[in-house]
Amino acid sequence: MVCLNTALSQAKQVYYITLVNNNKSNPRRLFSIFNALLHHSPNESVISEHTPRTLLISLKAKSILSANNFPNLQIPVISTFLNLLSPYSALITESEVSQLLRSSPPTTCSLDPMPSSLLKQCAPALTPALTHIFNSSLASGTFPSLFKQACVKPILKKATLDPSCLSTYCPVSLLPLASKLLELLVFSRVTNFFCTHNLLDPMQSGFRPAHSTETALCRVANDLQTAKAKGRYSVLILLDLSSAFDTVDHSVLMQIPNKSSTPVPLSVGVPQGSVLGPLLFSLYTLSLGDLISSFGLKYHLYADDIQIYLDSPALTADVQTQICNCLLAISSWMNRRHLKLNLTKTELMVFPPKPGPPPPFTITIDGMTINPVNSARCFGVIFDQSLSFSNHINNTAKTCRFFLRNIAKIRPFVSQVTAKTLIHALILSRLDYCNLLLTGLPDSHLSPLQSILNSAARILLLSKEGTCSASIKLSCMVTC
Repeated sequence: MVCLNTALSQAKQVYYITLVNNNKSNPRRLFSIFNALLHHSPNESVISEHTPRTLLISLKAKSILSANNFPNLQIPVISTFLNLLSPYSALITESEVSQLLRSSPPTTCSLDPMPSSLLKQCAPALTPALTHIFNSSLASGTFPSLFKQACVKPILKKATLDPSCLSTYCPVSLLPLASKLLELLVFSRVTNFFCTHNLLDPMQSGFRPAHSTETALCRVANDLQTAKAKGRYSVLILLDLSSAFDTVDHSVLMQIPNKSSTPVPLSVGVPQGSVLGPLLFSLYTLSLGDLISSFGLKYHLYADDIQIYLDSPALTADVQTQICNCLLAISSWMNRRHLKLNLTKTELMVFPPKPGPPPPFTITIDGMTINPVNSARCFGVIFDQSLSFSNHINNTAKTCRFFLRNIAKIRPFVSQVTAKTLIHALILSRLDYCNLLLTGLPDSHLSPLQSILNSAARILLLSKEGTCSASIKLSCMVTC
């Protein structure tokens, strides 16, 4: 019996180690494997009872009006670009294509003519032909029609949402590998072009070098804290857009479990999951920043996420009018560009300069009143009125404790290297995310996160609860 238990333990260890090592560079896949190892069954989707046609219509038209219901868009020519060299003047080289093929993930779309792994093995033979196709596409300004096709997979926006409600799904496009390669080549050229000539909005942090959600949040948080230090009130509005990426032509193939619709041409839409989608949206909304600034408000953007804010010595009626006029102008600006401002999900926060509740302050737009909230989530970080981030810290610690308990269950069956991979992917990644916002907070505020680090070190090193905390932290630093 002892030999049998030992053999079972060794088999479990080999199985767990192999699974984790094969997917250590894919956090999403690692998360799914981790849940499977712990016998956590995912929520089953019940959307299969709907027909593909009904599902397609519901997903694409549930939140945004048809393009025919918007006024015709007439955007003036931007003369700034006319004297600049085209971003596509540099030819694509075979070495570029070969490098992209080698570094591309081994994922395969059903529209691919062959598995991505096989395509990568055939790279030496296919690279010249692909390079010729890509250069011809840039030279003619034509995106190959076959590359415009996508399989659209409905994904729950959050695991806690009702899977039977179609509005809780986000249509994610699965694109052919060749299409993604061409998008990556165009993306790098367009990004370099706009960065070189300083054509991007300086307050746009989405998908550009040296910018991230953390830099965006640090800018907003710093402005709010500066106003608070000066004894001024701050008002922050987190705008929500309905179907923000539904603005350009594409053709998609809708899929649900074991079923698919016939190809349906879309009059508007950038596939969510495409490489160029966020960048195209940033260019499409390039003039939004000037509009917001014209009303005396500050702003920061990350693709389709928009934060506008201002500070004032007092929350007067003039401040309300200033914000309302700005939001009305933004709504009108979006309507002209086939976008839609979702006021029901737009959040308002008031930050008082001193501890205590702020005075009553609401905003009314188009007959809809937006009431302030005590806390709001922005890019995964929970802001509170005191800017102490206590809610965010406690929520992060709670999530990490859940994963630590689960890691502890399988820790006896995995090696230290495998356990370190799990802790990095599921614990440290959460502690590291936007932790620059926590700079300067007292140790008492950060103690829940320090407790998580100590527990992670004990689990990693298989140490007992009574082990000296200082030695545990030192060992964890050396090991991790």
